[in-house]
Amino acid sequence: MGERGINNSTLARAIRVSHVAIGNFLKGQAPKSEHLAELAEYFEVTMDSLYWPDREKAEDLLREKPPEYLIDDAVAEALEIREKVKSLEIKLKKMKGC
Repeated sequence: MGERGINNSTLARAIRVSHVAIGNFLKGQAPKSEHLAELAEYFEVTMDSLYWPDREKAEDLLREKPPEYLIDDAVAEALEIREKVKSLEIKLKKMKGC
């Protein structure tokens, strides 16, 4: 922020939050969506770019080695879908009288 000549207090007033909240954002605490929109408008960027400053690099990292929890979630979802399909197949066979 120093490159824009502003400090935490100036930014806080501009987006209507406390200077402490700005400090928390800078330390990595995610802002509420309404504050994120204000930040994006203030800095004339998209909200997406605030979360993904280097989106291409982030996407490359996820392709190389997705976090384990994403794989676990995908597997769990696939298993749920498989069970739903089996259930639907059984219901369909009963409806057909097989």
